[in-house]
Amino acid sequence: MVWTGTHVCVWGEATGQPGAGAGAAWRPGDDEWEPAPAWPPGPVSPFDGTAGSQAVQSGPSGLVAVRGLEGNDLGVPPMAVYDPSSNRWQATSVQIAGYHPAFAIVRGLLVIPDESDPYAGWLPG
Repeated sequence: MVWTGTHVCVWGEATGQPGAGAGAAWRPGDDEWEPAPAWPPGPVSPFDGTAGSQAVQSGPSGLVAVRGLEGNDLGVPPMAVYDPSSNRWQATSVQIAGYHPAFAIVRGLLVIPDESDPYAGWLPG
């Protein structure tokens, strides 16, 4: 769960469809949550639902970076960026391996402080 400055966004595995990511956004003053569209890479099978296999971060731009569901058919999942204002996803080619991945959004840059494979790049959108 992250706060973008305007929206609360949540992300996790869908309860009715194993291996599918699900998310939603809520803005204070709204009466209900806005479901996010399907995560760009789609469902994974089999899904490894170990705690920490997914991660979300948000920055001052209001965009939400998601390291999505990991499964054997997908390998290391690519990051995707969700914009709660437009309720749209944008896929990226950035990948973060391992559980409990460390990453941050700093002034619009996605930063991955990995000793073996560091990354810093602009978020799409």
